[in-house]
Amino acid sequence: MRKLKVLILFLSLMPAMLVGQSIKPDKSFVDSASTMVWTEVNMSWQFPIGGLRKLFKMNGSVGTGFTVKTAGNWLFGISGNYCFGAAMRDSTILDGLKDHNGYTYNSDGTCNQDYLNKELEGRYWYVAAGFGYVIPVNRWKNSGIRLYVDFGVAQHKIHLGSQAADYVPMLRDNYKKAYDRRSTGFCMSQSIGYLFIQRVRVASFYVGLEIHEMWTKPDRNYIIGVGPTDDIKAEFSGLIGIKAAWIIPLYERKKVSTFYTF
Repeated sequence: MRKLKVLILFLSLMPAMLVGQSIKPDKSFVDSASTMVWTEVNMSWQFPIGGLRKLFKMNGSVGTGFTVKTAGNWLFGISGNYCFGAAMRDSTILDGLKDHNGYTYNSDGTCNQDYLNKELEGRYWYVAAGFGYVIPVNRWKNSGIRLYVDFGVAQHKIHLGSQAADYVPMLRDNYKKAYDRRSTGFCMSQSIGYLFIQRVRVASFYVGLEIHEMWTKPDRNYIIGVGPTDDIKAEFSGLIGIKAAWIIPLYERKKVSTFYTF
């Protein structure tokens, strides 16, 4: 978890380091709004709300996407993110494997339940498409306050580490699916932050606050500790976090003005 925090911090600061090393101040330069296409590499640090908070603690997230920005500063994009590293808040997931002394039997004897719980981790993914708008606040007309919303599909589950399956036969192959509580459903998000498109475009970045809402329902027909899932309704969950992205330009078309003299 400590390595994850260090990695997120490094990638969050990378755009700022690029700006500092490659950009010389030019107070006379005015950046006009243009049509652009870019991809990005982003990282987030998020904490859960709703149903997810009952299961998991904070998590990291990495992702990418493609965005089209019009000359009028409208944004249209698609994105995907993978969330990982969420420690378990609920320690009862594997209680069904315990004996009365709190141990779980395996082919070699017994192993401690606390060890098994450490092999559990919350993971999510989501893909979405959305739109937004950039409000310029200075002479950098492609930069400014970025408002964005998107809509898509999300999935979350409990990941069981490979060592858990090595110790406990009941966590191998298809058996572990009865414990992973995988759920899928509709998701949406809203974000606000600052988008900075530099004169040297490769040094551009985005930093902001992002809120995800999701309504998910179990995919499995039966969950150990819960029972049949046919009558379970979609549950609300969410993720709130800080997001930093490095913008990598792919295409740009600037406005060209032609002047005629007589």
